[in-house]
Amino acid sequence: MKRALAAAGLAAAGLLLARRYCTVVTVRGHSMNPTLVDGQRVFAVRRTRYRAGDIVVFRVAGGAGTPGDPHHRVKRVIATGGMPRPAAFDGSTLPAMVPAGHLAVAGDNAGQSQDSRHLGYIPPADVLGRVRLRSR
Repeated sequence: MKRALAAAGLAAAGLLLARRYCTVVTVRGHSMNPTLVDGQRVFAVRRTRYRAGDIVVFRVAGGAGTPGDPHHRVKRVIATGGMPRPAAFDGSTLPAMVPAGHLAVAGDNAGQSQDSRHLGYIPPADVLGRVRLRSR
């Protein structure tokens, strides 16, 4: 009995840790085509640092304002804190340098992407993790 309770407690602690450091989301839309497709599920793991080229999942406060819009996005990091504003964002009102700790993100299918040009630089508190696994 004690072993069963200990095992259950350990399993519960493991689930809590997994929920804190990992997330599974479904890609919505075509902004990451051809890398990721609409309906594909991805598994992301929280990290302390992200690099240009990483695909990340991040929260968007209140979605983007359209009904049914998800409260998260999946995009590619194109610049990190201390790097200059990406050339793709020239003409935007974003600061010339990405603030420390923040990320500039963009979709692989730029014409279909709501990214840092629209959402601004992504603060570290909103990043849920780097995509590690993806479904087929």
